[in-house]
Amino acid sequence: MGSRSFVVVGSGIAGAFTAYFLARRGVAVTLVERGEIGGEASGNNPGGLNPLHGPGIPGPMGDLALASFRLHAEVAEDVRRSSGIDFASRPVARVHLAFDDRDLHELAHAKAPYETVPGFAARWLERDELLAREPRLDRSVLRGLETEGNLRVDPGAYTRAVARAASHHGARMLRGEVRGLVRRSERILAVVVHAIEADEASEASEADTIGCDGVVFATGPWSAEPASWLDCALPIEPVQGEMLLVETETESEPVRLDLVWREAALYPTGGRTLWVGGTERRVGFDREPSDEGRSILESGLRRLLPEIGAFRVLRRTAALRPVTPDGFPIVGMASGWENACLALGGGRKGMLLAPAMGRATADLLLDGTTDAPIDTCAPARFLHAASRRGRRA
Repeated sequence: MGSRSFVVVGSGIAGAFTAYFLARRGVAVTLVERGEIGGEASGNNPGGLNPLHGPGIPGPMGDLALASFRLHAEVAEDVRRSSGIDFASRPVARVHLAFDDRDLHELAHAKAPYETVPGFAARWLERDELLAREPRLDRSVLRGLETEGNLRVDPGAYTRAVARAASHHGARMLRGEVRGLVRRSERILAVVVHAIEADEASEASEADTIGCDGVVFATGPWSAEPASWLDCALPIEPVQGEMLLVETETESEPVRLDLVWREAALYPTGGRTLWVGGTERRVGFDREPSDEGRSILESGLRRLLPEIGAFRVLRRTAALRPVTPDGFPIVGMASGWENACLALGGGRKGMLLAPAMGRATADLLLDGTTDAPIDTCAPARFLHAASRRGRRA
């Protein structure tokens, strides 16, 4: 087993977890990243691990979401100890707000799984209790649903911690750009890398060919080149999400509750600072924060807390989430290939789903099978969709 070697392309949270689970199985792993670990969407999000809502949850993605949530807890101590990084994992209560009948209906539906899944709970907060806990709330609020059982991490620190834990277990880190594959029939023999920077354990030179027994593509929204190399459908769109880190005025009370209403969300970070999210803009690979995004976020903050008073923006972030047409990730062996695996398209749930995606890909490459519930994520679903469109045409 120890003589086998694998390459993981991309060190976002899915790629980091893939390298981590492969390295823990005792095989040689090279994790290739052309940028900064945790520098993209994996490091620029609220860090919420919320397994009971989202695309296909409850529903076809529910089992995978819960399995992945439990994996986070299972590996947390090893990741923390192996990396030496405090990623600030903590329980978080969140209050979902209702301002009209539509909101009340959606929250009643969202409440059900919190009542049946062990470790989670939800309760209604009436208007008076909401205003007592956060007097600056818009007074047209009708009710709130407070949920418990979810976790939050510092996303950038967590991604770096998982990558460093993979290194602790034997993975090599290589800063470089994959330029192509060496193949024989349906099998990848090597990955061609232009190395930018290698760690001391890496043997890659300025341009090198890294032989391997298998490759995992965890390239986030940058899927066009892997799709071309593998000649398979990877319909992943970059969707830009923006956030603001704001600080309220000195004399104001800190915001102490996570507050969510539709797309608007407030995430206190301690003291007088809080993150404000979120937006979704389809602007290709544009990663620059926009005036439009800032306006939407500031409007959301004032919609929820109209009496917030003055605040100043400390930081603006924009990152690209990899989103598939059905909102579910792509996890599994690439169609027609013996040793190419995919771990892509986590979208807004990428942080939550990453350990299950990583463990599943490691299992598939090493064992040929996995017990992770990834049927909904099969890469072949887009191949079939393309075939159906071709027949209709």
